[in-house]
Amino acid sequence: MKRQNAQITSRVTSEEVREISEKAYLYGLQQVIYTGQRWIYTQNDSRGNSAFSGLNRISWVRKKITPDFPVVRPNATTLYGSGFLDLRKEPVVIEMPEVTDRYFSLQAMDQYGIFHTIVGSPFNGTKSRKYLFVPPGYDGRLPGSFPTTDIISWPTKTAFVIVRIAVKTGTDDEIAKINAYQDQITATLLSDWTANGNAGVPQSDRKIVKGDF
Repeated sequence: MKRQNAQITSRVTSEEVREISEKAYLYGLQQVIYTGQRWIYTQNDSRGNSAFSGLNRISWVRKKITPDFPVVRPNATTLYGSGFLDLRKEPVVIEMPEVTDRYFSLQAMDQYGIFHTIVGSPFNGTKSRKYLFVPPGYDGRLPGSFPTTDIISWPTKTAFVIVRIAVKTGTDDEIAKINAYQDQITATLLSDWTANGNAGVPQSDRKIVKGDF
């Protein structure tokens, strides 16, 4: 066995080792970043962590971005929201309101950094919609009220979502209007959605569930 391993090693040049290492780094880096961000959003409930929101909740930016914003070089004409969906046990329903007066979008990314879902005003219109994120291997019943285009077979057990809503003037009245849109966006476990009369449960009515990853 040692001789066989030595023969295999001798056939791999130092340049090939370098190339393989670079590919492995690029493949693994995103998963490390994803895991770190998931811990920040769902598990690190320390007082100084403004991003902590728990599972199936969105951490919102609710005021106009100023130079003291903790993220480097954000878009100052956007209010953001981001968080993690927990799909380990069942699907999650995301509900988006009708937004006709400005840009808005929802993106969902898997742990490999791939955005499988990009929806919103530039992509599929401005009407209110609901999206059903179904985890791999799920064999339970799904509601019949979802168009097939809005049933998303998600490839991993968690998902990172980003919501963007455009800011035009930045006045207090406009920010309040955007905040009202934010309050209408929900991410609800399918069982809770069904129990609530096939409707999303507002974040203000739900307890924070801390991640246990």
